[in-house]
Amino acid sequence: INAEYMGTARFCGSVAGSHSLSVRFKGDLIPAPKAFIMLPSAVEVENCVLFGIDPTKEELKRLNKHISALRTSVELADAHKMGMRKRSVSSAERTRSACNSARGGAASTELMDPEQYVVDLDHIYLDGLVGGIVGKESRFRILARDVFLNHCDHGNDEFFVTVSKDDDTEEETPSIIAKITYETDGYYGVHYRLEKAGQYTVDVRMRKGEDIVPVRTFQLSMRSDVVDPASSVLINSSLPPSNACSSGETFTLVIALRDRFGNPIPHSTNAAFTGWFYPPWKRLEDEREARENEERLLLLQQQEEEERNALLPHLQAGREKHPVPESPAAPVEVPEVHADPTNVWKPIIHEPMLEITPTDREGVHCVRCTGYTMGPYDLHLEYDGKEVLCHSFTVMSTPPVASHSKVISLATEFLSTCLECEQLTAIFHCRFCLQSFCGNCWDERHNHAHRLHHRPTILGVDDRKHKVGDIVSFGVLTRDAFDNNVVIPETVHNAVEVIMEFIEDIPD
Repeated sequence: INAEYMGTARFCGSVAGSHSLSVRFKGDLIPAPKAFIMLPSAVEVENCVLFGIDPTKEELKRLNKHISALRTSVELADAHKMGMRKRSVSSAERTRSACNSARGGAASTELMDPEQYVVDLDHIYLDGLVGGIVGKESRFRILARDVFLNHCDHGNDEFFVTVSKDDDTEEETPSIIAKITYETDGYYGVHYRLEKAGQYTVDVRMRKGEDIVPVRTFQLSMRSDVVDPASSVLINSSLPPSNACSSGETFTLVIALRDRFGNPIPHSTNAAFTGWFYPPWKRLEDEREARENEERLLLLQQQEEEERNALLPHLQAGREKHPVPESPAAPVEVPEVHADPTNVWKPIIHEPMLEITPTDREGVHCVRCTGYTMGPYDLHLEYDGKEVLCHSFTVMSTPPVASHSKVISLATEFLSTCLECEQLTAIFHCRFCLQSFCGNCWDERHNHAHRLHHRPTILGVDDRKHKVGDIVSFGVLTRDAFDNNVVIPETVHNAVEVIMEFIEDIPD
């Protein structure tokens, strides 16, 4: 303070923002400007900070508070324009508002549902500093600060973010330029989307004067999405173009599991890769049930048509009040069981074999299948509950084997149905039980200690019903090693060789 009581006060402020001013002389307040504003200085590169998605959702709370305030102003403006009538917004519009607000980082004029916003963030957005599953929109923020750690909220700084793939592959993946938008209070929102799995390098730079200087460089890892059946492909098959194989032959399928972006699904012990077959016997059973249902429905329609035709003359004669006496129910016809000489043994069903093993290549699996019972098959492969492949193939019979072939009677007078099951053709006759059985029922009834000495005889062949001079005819049911009936071409005459041996007295 000089002699004229003139003084100068100086201070160095490091905190940006609004400041209050109070000047006093000997305790008395001197009129002076009440407040002034300290602006932040230029951005200091070393003080810039990167923020990912906050697990505590603090960022969401801040944005939702800003959106709620804007929503109130928008509703008041709309009410004034539309004559105090509020606008109703559908849930779909609220969802779009949430997504648009998150992508742009700035407030939108559409309304937003905060709860829906949280759900969208968890399922659609990804922390851009950590990485994760491909296909989601990665997001992180840059906080611009000056040398005194003040937020540079002028919003005119220019940042650049480039995302480059690090994997050494033959296919070069172009770098991605992230989208950057200014939010508020010195925060810049960064958004980008990655669709290829692998390691990436994120380079953050900013313009400082005429130069572009680096800010941060970090790496992140992206992994593939869930398996996509439409993108998974069968890359190799050992089956011929006809998709047919012999009974007992093992064939190989090589399948590549991929997500919707074409990334291979890595091998995991937690994922369940299973398969199941639609075998020919199941197919025949389903076709039989469908046929019976159609016949039952057709019979019901015919009965209803006959009842309508029977009531029609009475209705036309005006005697609809007198009920027509019900006709007695027709006797139920029991279908006659015809013996089939080729049905002497119930077919032995051999379940197919399936083995799935991962290969050295990521996302590629080797599937080995073996079918035994002849017929068409459908192989269904499922990965984590999703069907990724349905492959059809046919199993053909192999050459006949003598140990599995059977001798059967072809004489009609000797054919009959099994006494026990009444379904299969009887092939064995017991001279002690005086009954005829099929193969399965014979084993079941004679697998006891007091019947083990019973010896079976083949009906019409060795049951002692022939006399000297009679012509004995019988057939040979040829089967392969897996009990499939084998058809021998008529041109082959030496396929079956019969050796007759005379036994003077057949023991009981």
